[in-house]
Amino acid sequence: MVGCGLLAGVPAGVASFVFLELLDAAIAGREDHAPWLVVFLPAVSFAIAAAYHHLGGAASRGTALVMTETDRAAGAKAAGANVAGAEGAGAEGAGAADGRGDAGVPARMAPMVLVATVVAHLFGASVGREGVALQMAGSLTDGVLRPRLGVPARHRAVLLRAALAGGFGSVFGVPWAATVFAFEVRGHRPRLSSALAATAAAWSGHLVVVGLGHRHRRVPRLDLDLGPLVLTKAALAGVVFGLTAVLFVIATTAVRRTLERLRYPPLRAALAGAVVAVGASALGRQYLSLSLPLAAVALNGVPPPSFAWLSKLGFTAVSIGGGIPGGEVTPLFVTGAALGAVVGDRLGAPVGLFAGLGFVAVFAAGAKTPLACTVMFAELFGLSGTAAALICCVAACLVAQRYSIYPVVKRG
Repeated sequence: MVGCGLLAGVPAGVASFVFLELLDAAIAGREDHAPWLVVFLPAVSFAIAAAYHHLGGAASRGTALVMTETDRAAGAKAAGANVAGAEGAGAEGAGAADGRGDAGVPARMAPMVLVATVVAHLFGASVGREGVALQMAGSLTDGVLRPRLGVPARHRAVLLRAALAGGFGSVFGVPWAATVFAFEVRGHRPRLSSALAATAAAWSGHLVVVGLGHRHRRVPRLDLDLGPLVLTKAALAGVVFGLTAVLFVIATTAVRRTLERLRYPPLRAALAGAVVAVGASALGRQYLSLSLPLAAVALNGVPPPSFAWLSKLGFTAVSIGGGIPGGEVTPLFVTGAALGAVVGDRLGAPVGLFAGLGFVAVFAAGAKTPLACTVMFAELFGLSGTAAALICCVAACLVAQRYSIYPVVKRG
């Protein structure tokens, strides 16, 4: 199963490297030389959405499709195991008979989401990175390599789970968190074989990105002595972060449903792009694209303006709800870090620590991945605040409950 992990992780790493390098160039090019490009975001959003609408097919369903196909593959494998036990039939045969397991993640998804997201960032859309990495990894693994290499259907669930780990680990540089994320995000119990594959994928993807020369942004390491009072404040902050995740899901859903009144999807994206462009003119360009400098300020212990987190959440909800491709995780990192710094300042707690807690906890609540986000905190910021991160992430998830950024989608 380590071979399955490498089969998923290496292509994911190569794809993430290409994406991250193009993304950095696009963002730097706009911010340093052409900030006026945001004026054209409505037209560019229309063109991207038109391409997806007319050419994308199932690829237009994005990250949610990759997640759902992973669920279906796991279900088909379990059904195959039951049939084998009861009737002596093989799992591969049951998977083929199921008819759903081989529906697959389309091969066109990888190039489409890569190009579309880089272009969207070039013109300032407030979208992220993880959706691109997960979609590229799932597409390359399930849509390109598995059928061409003749990998048996019984290994499909392992490959798709490994693709999730490879994509997440390579784009963020957090291989241990990615391994946990691949199972926790959909509540699947890891088996030894699939855990080995996911670990191999996460690490191989990460090492490929680093080996090819990409350097992830540094974040400050936190070295703190945490007492009961700080841990109590972390739990209270977790409630706030959970409510923030709920607000984001509700806002994104509201934008999507409102824009659905326009029957032609490209018009929805164009209107969303127009709102983002006008918002940038009114509130500033710091909320466009990833907005990583906003998070960097917060993580270094300086509270940003108290409304900054809400502005970033709004820009992202409009972009995602309008159908502009990308992801929501990095914007949620930034939203959480900005809010966490403000919350920490108000509570009289270490601002940098609470920015780090918000960085992971808002995403944890939206994705229902408290353990993965706790591990991510340890990988990014160090071990000293891990207890606070776990308490904060669990509290946030308890508050968010059924509100999720990864809904199940139907094919066809």
